[in-house]
Amino acid sequence: MPPTAAAIRDSIRADGPCRVCPRVSPKTLAKYHDRIDFIADRLGDKKVKELERLATGYYVTRKLPDGTTEERAAELMKIKPHVELDGAKAAIREVDGIIDQAQALVH
Repeated sequence: MPPTAAAIRDSIRADGPCRVCPRVSPKTLAKYHDRIDFIADRLGDKKVKELERLATGYYVTRKLPDGTTEERAAELMKIKPHVELDGAKAAIREVDGIIDQAQALVH
């Protein structure tokens, strides 16, 4: 079973090497702590099915940065035909929201 978001955060905050990602230095983890927390908070409790839609939605958004929600949802459904239109649109909207929120961390 993969580690939970809370387990990852606890491991990162501990002194010494990270138990979840031991090859990453504590200095690097400290530098990106806020970004790691951000992603862990948004994605840490999602199931594989949700992560699949979001990852594909992110891919499509990078591929079609000026595409409308509907255009990107249609592209997502071409890549993942088992995803229904409502689920594809919801994934695109969630990806857009995560991207918007993440901008505050990098600017």
